[in-house]
Formats: sequence, structure tokens, C-alpha cells
Amino acid sequence: MADRTDGDNGAGGLEVALIAGHARAVPGETIFYAVRVTNTGSLAACNVCISDTLSGDSACIPGLAAGESVAVPLRHLIPASAPPGARVGEVIARADGAAPGAATYSIVVTSA
Repeated sequence: MADRTDGDNGAGGLEVALIAGHARAVPGETIFYAVRVTNTGSLAACNVCISDTLSGDSACIPGLAAGESVAVPLRHLIPASAPPGARVGEVIARADGAAPGAATYSIVVTSA
């Protein structure tokens, strides 16, 4: 899994980084991974929700103080019918009072 970060606007921006996960999977496999969400701004971020656009998995936390970070576990079930090849997803963090942040990732699906 590879990552990039966005959303640091200096006034309550969120940064998202993948901190664990698998780069390869087989159809029917569930992979578990984690993302670190950091409030890089000088304001609190409230109602922080993290969602994976590919798997649909999501998690919410009440908030992050300025400079605070938290690791959030997520999971991704590779559909049993998934053909071999790369699957690209994005994890997005949104919050009240903060610019959103995102990280992209890819998983290579191999034959079972």
C-alpha cells in the first residue's frame, strides 16, 4: 500500500497516512490495515470521520485537538469475484472545522 497526504491548511487541517496493510491479496481475503489521522492545524477538529472509498468501511471519532493524532483500524474484503489486477482506493478524513485529508492506496489481487 502506498500513500499520500493532503489537507494541511494551517487552521485545522487533517493529514492521513497509511501505517499498516498488505499490498497483495487473493479473492475472498479480508485485509486489515490502519491509518493515522493527524490534526496539523491550530484549531480543534470535531466529528472526525474516516472512510475508505473502495471498501466502504468507515470509522468516526469525536474529535482531535490541534496537533493530536490517532491510529484508526479499517478493513477491506476483497470480493470473491474480484479479477486479478490492481485495485486503487482512497481513505478520506473529514471533520467539522478542518480541511479534509486523504491517502490513496493500491492492492494487487492475485489468483487464488
